[in-house]
Amino acid sequence: MIKTVLSVALAVFSLLAWYPVVVDAAETDVPVARVGDWVVSGAKLDQALQGPFYDLERRRYDLRMTKIQEMVAEQLLKLEAAARKISMEQLEAEINAKAEKPTDQQLDEFIAKNSQRLPKDDPQLRDKLREFMAERAREQARIKFIADLAQKYKAEILITAPQAPRFTVQGAVTPTKGPSDAKVTIFEFSDFQCSYCRRVQDTLRQLDKLYAGKVRIIFRHYPLSFHPQAAKAAEAAQCADEQGRFWAYHDALFASDMLDPATLKKLAETVGSMDVARFDQCLNEGRHKARVIADVAEGERLGVSGTPTFFVNGIKLVGAVPLEEIREVIDAELKR
Repeated sequence: MIKTVLSVALAVFSLLAWYPVVVDAAETDVPVARVGDWVVSGAKLDQALQGPFYDLERRRYDLRMTKIQEMVAEQLLKLEAAARKISMEQLEAEINAKAEKPTDQQLDEFIAKNSQRLPKDDPQLRDKLREFMAERAREQARIKFIADLAQKYKAEILITAPQAPRFTVQGAVTPTKGPSDAKVTIFEFSDFQCSYCRRVQDTLRQLDKLYAGKVRIIFRHYPLSFHPQAAKAAEAAQCADEQGRFWAYHDALFASDMLDPATLKKLAETVGSMDVARFDQCLNEGRHKARVIADVAEGERLGVSGTPTFFVNGIKLVGAVPLEEIREVIDAELKR
């Protein structure tokens, strides 16, 4: 028994020793590590870990938000059931009755739209899909019903999201698109062999139209180690930039399935308005290899671990983020 108590106590002390505690920067100036004259302060350590710390806080916030939404929804349903003097079961049945049943036409349209992802030899496919669509309709009906109740009973959720850290991106500010005095600057760390980077280009083109004159995009190279053709493609893009043709060549690279040296040179011929011989010489010399290496080093310093990664006025967004998600950040920055 004593041994068990001691083991629990030691485990608790171990957790307390390693659990991150947020304190004022002024209180973290004390050294936390030293090797000869080299010293690391608590402030510098926390700065290096601000990204992972934020990810932890964001995960905690998401868990709390999910749970509080469930609790609020349950309370709203109880209040409404009591006001109507009916049971919770009767109220849930009423909500489900509001859901529209999927029609044969809707089912046919769903199958046609998703035919590539659906099994070809399942005799019960239509029945399964019909139930799936019916369940989705019930969920949507429930969401709308609870949203109406939230207005009726003036429900509020008072927890706030953690503030995202801001990173300062150092080094090159080219290639660039958009005015230099734009209120929002987006650094894009990307890889020409990355399918997610290719996918997000349509989102970036839409941003160009939606925020013309308000947003500046700066491209930085981050060829991943398991994409063998990406680093040379990055160098080729910089060779095109020498002649003011970066963005046209950038689009050609993302549209191409092959990025071997021969293809890189062939693409230079297709974009037009380029001295191909000058381009070939630049690529053969590896003139911009150092630039690509420097971009990768800066990405690593910023904690970039995958592509695409964006820094919107220093706020980090990872992956092929949906248009609405990146717009939310941009709109907030424009209001600041």
